[in-house]
Amino acid sequence: MLWFRCGVLLFFCVCPLAPLMTSPCPASCCCPRGGVLVLCESLGLRSLPRSVPLSTSALSVARNQLCNVDHLLLPFAGLQELSLSHNLLARVPRGLPPSLESLHLQENRITYITSGSLRHLKNLTRLDLKDNRIRAIQPGALEGLHKLQVLTLRGNELTNLPPKLPPSLTDLDLSANCVSMLDLPSLSTLVNLQVLKINSSCLRSVPESAFDSQPRLCCDKPSACQSPAAPSDIFWCNRN
Repeated sequence: MLWFRCGVLLFFCVCPLAPLMTSPCPASCCCPRGGVLVLCESLGLRSLPRSVPLSTSALSVARNQLCNVDHLLLPFAGLQELSLSHNLLARVPRGLPPSLESLHLQENRITYITSGSLRHLKNLTRLDLKDNRIRAIQPGALEGLHKLQVLTLRGNELTNLPPKLPPSLTDLDLSANCVSMLDLPSLSTLVNLQVLKINSSCLRSVPESAFDSQPRLCCDKPSACQSPAAPSDIFWCNRN
């Protein structure tokens, strides 16, 4: 991975070095590793910067004012990591390259995840959608993401467990939502789940059989899991 999973970049780029790179670097951006990693953060951008090398494998345009980047990234056939966090996107961008493995969309203005918005991203292993305004995820919207392992939905407006989640998930964060019940059929398919975070202030009960299909999952706070009345997050995790 070329940047830290939480979106904090590992590289401190010295922009005057950009002219030394063999690939062109967009104005005001930083391009360490010869343009493989392109950082265009906190520049007040309203559109994607020009002259981003098509060889880019990791691109961050976080903390700008982007509203729409539909189909603009499709030519980047080797793009593996993309951060569009802290922008003004009202939905998941259309036409993202299917090569993506990590997609950061946290702190935008997304309200719905439609059934076709992510279906083509078959290589995605990490999806961060925290701190948006998501009220609903259409059935099947995440079903085809067979490699997805980490899904972060913290800080949205969900009231139900998203339907038809991919069985490949190992880490699911639903904290700071208001999920009132755990849908057993949806949970039963998550056989690889190791970490589950959910807010207990809205959760009415946890059926005894809720996690029978998750042998790797255990409760980190047994008393809270048995009686989820306290207004705090319940955190199940794999102790092994």
